Amino acid sequence: MICVRAVFVLLAFTLLAGCEPTPTQHAQLQKLSARDVIRMVEARVPEEAIIAAIARSSPDAPALRADDLMLLTQAKVPDRIIGAYIQLWLPAGGFAPQLHPEFVISSSAPAYKLGTPINIALSLELPAQGVGVSFASVCTLSVATVSIKYVRRDGVSLQPTHGVSDFIADPLLLQYEFIQTIVSGEKISIPWPIASDKNGNPVLMDVSMKGDRSEVIRNPITNAVRVVEIPAFDTRSYRLDLPGVYTVQLEYHYTGIFGIAFADPLDSNILTFTIN
Repeated sequence: MICVRAVFVLLAFTLLAGCEPTPTQHAQLQKLSARDVIRMVEARVPEEAIIAAIARSSPDAPALRADDLMLLTQAKVPDRIIGAYIQLWLPAGGFAPQLHPEFVISSSAPAYKLGTPINIALSLELPAQGVGVSFASVCTLSVATVSIKYVRRDGVSLQPTHGVSDFIADPLLLQYEFIQTIVSGEKISIPWPIASDKNGNPVLMDVSMKGDRSEVIRNPITNAVRVVEIPAFDTRSYRLDLPGVYTVQLEYHYTGIFGIAFADPLDSNILTFTIN
């Protein structure tokens, strides 16, 4: 094992130094496996050196295997390195020259009756370009990708209730399975299930995957302020259980494996509907 690690450490540092690998080293770079990447991470090779080694190699299989992706995530390989490894299977240039999609939400009706289901459609749209074809690769899994910026009833923000979600599969792997590419002039839908409470009232929900959200809590009596860090897989629920005019804004933000999808946050349009 020490000899194998030493080979890949030497290759990585050779590339980081800007030197051309020897013919023997070049042959070893031709097929770089997920386990090879993990060995370099375990040997504490600098991240840029590993990415340089990956960029000079070629895929070791016709298609990216889910088992390999699971190995990399379970070994806690940094996202940038995983993204570089995945790009071995992508067209030349990867997903770098992407346009900003538009995040559009709409309701199936302008008004609903209290206690009945509502339907909100989500889509990412890439405007048509005058010359040439551009694209964006996006994630169509709403869980941990779509969050609620606010829900207001008659202009007053609703406060969510918190819970914790559980996942059978690694959410990072799930996100990878839902990556799709749209070209200019196209749009793609993001399914967003809306739950109901025991009285049939709609419940809007979102999930925070990595726990990178915090909230400021103010004591109404003492006015003391404290910042609470929200744990991973925190679920926020907003019950639409009273009549009124509701306004909703969502945010699309892919936070999965680096380098394989459009990752800038996108605010949706503001949606308005009435519950009578």
